[in-house]
Amino acid sequence: MAKSRGALILIASFIGALFCLSGIVFTFQGLGIVGPTSSFMFQSQTWIYNGVGLLALGVIILGIALFFRARFRSSSKVVTRSAQQNPAGDQDTQSSA
Repeated sequence: MAKSRGALILIASFIGALFCLSGIVFTFQGLGIVGPTSSFMFQSQTWIYNGVGLLALGVIILGIALFFRARFRSSSKVVTRSAQQNPAGDQDTQSSA
């Protein structure tokens, strides 16, 4: 289960970063900063709005992924510490002997 959570966090981070990058490119094309002048996206108000919206969505997804990554790491450290202090296997063998 822990590996699947880590994989989902990694995928969400990648998607968020991809959305951010695409949003920046779309915004710059809409502003006429990058891209060919013959493109339908070049100097188009619509693509400025689309780019800013995609950038905002990417920041939200990336923020959520980073939040869960930090939460997942802190919860796994607590489990690791408690397992080191109270190993279940050592208690069973000591009480049996």
